[in-house]
Amino acid sequence: MRPTTIPGAPKSSAQFYTTWSGLDEDLRYQYLKSLSGKPMNTLLGASLSNEMLSELLHILHKRFIPDRAEVSHVLKEIVQNESIGILSLMMNKTDRDAVAALLKYMEANNSATKEDLDRIRHKLIS
Repeated sequence: MRPTTIPGAPKSSAQFYTTWSGLDEDLRYQYLKSLSGKPMNTLLGASLSNEMLSELLHILHKRFIPDRAEVSHVLKEIVQNESIGILSLMMNKTDRDAVAALLKYMEANNSATKEDLDRIRHKLIS
């Protein structure tokens, strides 16, 4: 049975992935929003996969932008992941388009420093 309410903050990477896999898109969006300010890089850990990166980018692009929600924290945490260099090479056009839209959104809202934007751009697009 799938949860119908936003789960509490995970205490480990394994708990994060287990919880995430049991959520529908709406609850994933709410869950990700609830983790703002939390150490997402630690929660994603070494288990961050190309599929998971794609899911995160999809939720950020399709749900956070229309709701005018803050995306910079999650993106800054994602690009700190030790595997991001390899994962970025495996991103498809949809993922790259999502990153471009997210960067444009952050620039328009002044929600990240130029250095943060450049780092995200370099790690995910370059």
